[in-house]
Amino acid sequence: MNNGRIDIVLSTDLVFHEMKQSNSLDHSEDMRLAGDYLLEAELYPYIHKDYPELIEKLTKVLKEMEAEGKIEELLKNEKEKMFNK
Repeated sequence: MNNGRIDIVLSTDLVFHEMKQSNSLDHSEDMRLAGDYLLEAELYPYIHKDYPELIEKLTKVLKEMEAEGKIEELLKNEKEKMFNK
């Protein structure tokens, strides 16, 4: 850690690109991805049992979004924003 700077950070691609684009960090122009992923993990979000009324509503909206291609479109747009800045 020369001059009080951080030498290495482990993060997700999304966090990395957001930090780099924010220009809120000194020397953000020096930030770069080092290489391959260290870990890949699937996430399983859930609705807490205290909110069962949300399950039907959320399922309906997600199925509609999937049928209309909106989920794929959102994922594509987010990837483009992440990697084209």
